Amino acid sequence: MNGCQPADTFLENATIYTADEGLWTAEVLAIQDGRFVFVGSAKEGAPWRCGAEKILDVDGGFVFPGFTDSHQHLEGIGRRTRTLSLFNSKSLAETVSKIEDWADGIPEGDWVLGRGWIEREWEGEQRFLTREDVDPFTRNKPLYLPRADGVSALVNSKALALAGVNRGTPDPEGGQFQRDENGELTGYILGTAMDAVRAILPSETDEYLQENLLRGMQVNVSRGWTQTHDAGMSWRQVSLLRDLHRQNKMLHRIYIAVPVEEAPLLFEHGPEKSEDGFFDLAAIKVFIDGTLGSRGAALIEPYADADTRGFMDRTTREELMPVLAHRH
Repeated sequence: MNGCQPADTFLENATIYTADEGLWTAEVLAIQDGRFVFVGSAKEGAPWRCGAEKILDVDGGFVFPGFTDSHQHLEGIGRRTRTLSLFNSKSLAETVSKIEDWADGIPEGDWVLGRGWIEREWEGEQRFLTREDVDPFTRNKPLYLPRADGVSALVNSKALALAGVNRGTPDPEGGQFQRDENGELTGYILGTAMDAVRAILPSETDEYLQENLLRGMQVNVSRGWTQTHDAGMSWRQVSLLRDLHRQNKMLHRIYIAVPVEEAPLLFEHGPEKSEDGFFDLAAIKVFIDGTLGSRGAALIEPYADADTRGFMDRTTREELMPVLAHRH
């Protein structure tokens, strides 16, 4: 090829992994108007180098295609930066200590909120948290702390009382209020049983939720994600994210699935994809059962360490069939 070729950016002195079996690695690449116009050897890329507005020397480093997180919840990622995060806690004692330290800063009557505990990654004792772990320092502060998977949670006695849940409350379809051998509530709730507490959580403003969406994107790009799949973004959050896109504040591409209970809104509105591909609304998230770790995944036989076989009806047949039968 004769003469210089236009390029906004030219990367060189790199090992570039392409994920193309025909050219697994390359030495240089050129970008023009947000698209790759050349990927290959330094010799063959010379015309784009001489026409490039900016040349980046990667100094022998590596370049990979953009990483995609195939299952996350963007608003929750951002929320972690503003509430108690129990991810990476190393033991039961450390987890309870973190909860107590956080709760000390919460005014009487306000909620203790967070997420991320996961007992199977602890050193030493590995069991679900119970209200007895946290009641001593949260007697007048309702507490709601979902496990890392988000399909079960710890609540304290104050939260159970506010939700009107007691020893005689029946388990809802698709959920369970865990009880000890004496029939007393432990404070560990699974599946649709979480709805009783979610219903009384403090209301949140659009500004708060939109800031969480923005913070979530900031966290994602700091870790190298260029696209994420949001597995169950509420229609309210979809509208707030669309507004961020209109403001040119999207930091990476997002493929969106709405919860099955809001599928009629998607059917009415139709799929939506922005020209730049950063906003892609096209899917529906359906919960059928829970997770193995929470003991909510449906099994044929009971769990070896829990008196349950999990739950199959987080979304009932009556709710699901009209969605599956829908035709565009």
